[in-house]
Amino acid sequence: MATTKSVDGQLSGNVYIDSLIWGGRVWDQTVPIKVWLGDPDEYNSALAGGGRNFYEGYFGIEPGAQAPTLNVNTLTFWQTQAEVNAFIYALSLYESVCDLQFDIESEYTIEQADIVWWRVDSNDIGALAIHENLASIPNTVGQVWGYFNYAATESWSQLSLGGDGLSTIVHEIGHGLGLAHPHDGGRQDDKNTFPGVVDGSTGTFGLNQSVYTAMSYNSGLAGTPRTFVYGNQAGLGAFDIAALQWIYGANTTTKTGDDIYALPTSNAVGTGWSCIWDAGGDDTISGMDATSSVTIDLRPATLAEHDPHAGGFISAQVGIGGGFTIASNVTIENAYGGRYADKLYGNGAGNRMLGNSGTDSLYGFDGDDILIGGTGNDKLYGGTGKDVFVFNTSLSATGNKDTIGDWNGLYDMIELDSDVFTKLTRTGVLNKANFVIGSAKDSNDYIGYDRGTGNLWYDRNGSAAGGQVVFANIGKNKAIGFADFVVI
Repeated sequence: MATTKSVDGQLSGNVYIDSLIWGGRVWDQTVPIKVWLGDPDEYNSALAGGGRNFYEGYFGIEPGAQAPTLNVNTLTFWQTQAEVNAFIYALSLYESVCDLQFDIESEYTIEQADIVWWRVDSNDIGALAIHENLASIPNTVGQVWGYFNYAATESWSQLSLGGDGLSTIVHEIGHGLGLAHPHDGGRQDDKNTFPGVVDGSTGTFGLNQSVYTAMSYNSGLAGTPRTFVYGNQAGLGAFDIAALQWIYGANTTTKTGDDIYALPTSNAVGTGWSCIWDAGGDDTISGMDATSSVTIDLRPATLAEHDPHAGGFISAQVGIGGGFTIASNVTIENAYGGRYADKLYGNGAGNRMLGNSGTDSLYGFDGDDILIGGTGNDKLYGGTGKDVFVFNTSLSATGNKDTIGDWNGLYDMIELDSDVFTKLTRTGVLNKANFVIGSAKDSNDYIGYDRGTGNLWYDRNGSAAGGQVVFANIGKNKAIGFADFVVI
C-alpha cells in the first residue's frame, strides 16, 4: 500500500492555502495511490484490507462522538461507464497539477487498495457524499473510504463537465487527499478558515466559492447561471492547486505545448468553471466563438490576503455559467476576443491581444505586448513595456478608429499592414518621406499626425484632395515620428 507522511496545517503561512490544508497524515507521493470502485460483494474483502465501517472522526462528527454505521445492504453496484469515467477524469485533474499518481484497479485486489469508493442508496449519511482522509482516521487503518449517495438528489447523474455530480466527486476526492473546507479548515488544532467566512458565507471578497476552490459549499460563481446540469466546477480552483502543490509538489509537465482554452458559449451540458494549470508553450484563451461579449483576463491568481483577486481573475462570456481562472505561477500569453464588445486584460508577459469585431477594450499592462483591435472603435492601452499597436483591417471614414490611450513615443510602435495601407511598401520602418506632422504637403505624404486633435490619418492621395481617413487617435501633442511606424 501507499506510504504516508505528515504535514503541518499551517504549512504555507498563507491563510487561503492553510485553510485548505487539513494537516496531519497525507499520502507520500513517491508511489502511486491505488484506488478502487467497490461493489457490494467486495465489502468484506475491503474490511480485511484495513477499511472500516463508516467514518469515525470525519469532519462532520465531533471527536469522540459516535459516528453512524453504514447499513451494508444499501451498497449498490456502480451502474454506468459515465460514473467510472467521472472518477477517472477527477483523478486526472489532481495528477495534472501536483506530483501525485493514481493506479486504478490494475494488477492488485481491493484488499491492497489505498482508497475505496462505495456507491450507496441511503439516508444514513445525510449528504450527497462524504469522504475520509488519512488525518481523520487512526494510523492503524489501512484504507480511506468515500461514500457517494446516488439517491440523495437528482444531481448525482450530472457527471459531465460543470455538472453537480462531477463537482461532488472532485470535492470529495480533495478530502481524501488532505484538503479541508474553506469554512472549517478540517478538525485539526492548527486549522484556519477563509477571511470573513461565517456559517458558510462567501466571505471577504466572495472568495469562498467553488470557482476559486472546489472545496467550497458555495457552488459556481455568484451572479452567473447554474443548475445541476451546468455552472458548477469542471476542474479545480486556484486555491486548491496551490494547496496541493504545497503538500505534494507541482506537476511541471502538464500542457507544455501551445494550448487553446475556448470559453464556453452556452448554458448547457459541459459548461463549468476550471482553473488553468499550464506548464509552458504559447497559450491562448479564446472567445472567438462567443455569442455575446467576453472578458478575458490573463492575470494569474495572486493568492495574496486582502486581495479580491487572490483566487484568480474571471475569463468568461457574459451570461454564461462557466469559464476560466488562471493558477498562480502560470503564464498564458494570448487573448482573442470575438464579434462583440470585449474586454481583454494582459499580464506581466509579452501578450498578443486580438479584439476582432466589436468595440473592444484591450489592456496590455506590463510586458512587450502586441495589441490588435480588429474592426470597431477600440480602446488600446499597452501599459508599460515596448508595445506594438497593429492596424490590419479595412479603413472606414465612419468607424474603425481606435484610441491608443497611453502612447509612449520612446518605446511603443505602430504596425501598418500594406494590404490595407496600399500606398506603403514593406520596407520595415516607414519611409521618412511618407510621414508628415499636420496636413499633407507632398504627393507621397501618406501617413500623418495632427497634433491638435491627436488623430493619425492615412491618405492614399497624399497632398491631393479626397482620400484622408483617420484610423487612430493617440492624444494631442504626442511625440511621434516616421521611425515609430513599421510596414508589414
